Amino acid sequence: PKKRVRAGLEDRVEKLIRRIRPATHSERRRESVSNFMEDIIIACFAPVPVQAFMFGSVPLKTYLPDGDIDLCIFSPDTSIKDTWATRLHAKLEEEQQSPHSPFKIGDVQVINAEVKLLKCLVDNLVVDVSFNQLGGLCALNFLEEINRNLQPDHMLKKSIILVKAWCYYESRLLGAHHGLLSTYALEVLVLFVFNLHHAIISNPLEVLYLFLHEFGSFDWDNYCLSLHGAAPLSSFPNFHVETPPALARCPLIDHAQMAAYLEKYNPQKIATDLGAATAGSRASSGAGTPLGGASTPKTFPEEAPTSSALRTDAASSAKPQQQQQQQQ
Repeated sequence: PKKRVRAGLEDRVEKLIRRIRPATHSERRRESVSNFMEDIIIACFAPVPVQAFMFGSVPLKTYLPDGDIDLCIFSPDTSIKDTWATRLHAKLEEEQQSPHSPFKIGDVQVINAEVKLLKCLVDNLVVDVSFNQLGGLCALNFLEEINRNLQPDHMLKKSIILVKAWCYYESRLLGAHHGLLSTYALEVLVLFVFNLHHAIISNPLEVLYLFLHEFGSFDWDNYCLSLHGAAPLSSFPNFHVETPPALARCPLIDHAQMAAYLEKYNPQKIATDLGAATAGSRASSGAGTPLGGASTPKTFPEEAPTSSALRTDAASSAKPQQQQQQQQ
């Protein structure tokens, strides 16, 4: 009887995930909005070379039905660093008045936070645009690589969707713009669960249970969390991590692997390499952009497409410095 009950619960959870995970029509809609915004961005800054890439939950395919779109503009021309938001704001307002625009645009605003954002509604979808922020693309590809390593059947992505749905619809914990938990923070918590309990996890329901078990009584007032354990807030800035014995014995991602990931997906290192590659390209050809030409493939060379609906779209998981290397 216990096996039948468990099988029944797992089947119901799979059906739930299939209902709330990205559907084909939803992906097409977001892809159309993203392409529309990219065309506007390119037209806005022409002849300055720019490209725009999605990052976050949409290309990772872990967004909820009303999830927003995150776009980042990349350009080697630093002259638009301080004016990009104002110029794009004006361009969007101009497009807003056009009777030929394929999408309705509204609520265009610039948010002067630590990372400047332009926020707008396109076809009733929230779109957040930033500039030259490599961290989002690095995080996207880091999570995609971990998901591939946790095969079969996209266990990490399904677990993120289920935990995110509980946090958003049931506990009202999710929403960085309301001062609540950010999506990336939630993904770190889910990764911690996998890092500690990977040997006993067989389905997303177990991940949700372990998520609630680990963090329902966590001392957030005095500790923060890394993939390898809790760190006392009082120990900052020279913090130390208190790794649980079980995690120290058999982690999914050990310290050596984590160091390799940090090296591979370090935004500062990528930016430095990107600048050097751009300088070399200009010296040899007198032209070129750090993001490569139009024919440059927008994907990691090591990414292998899968047939699953949760596969990351290769065009959305671009790595700018890889593109420049391909161009050279």
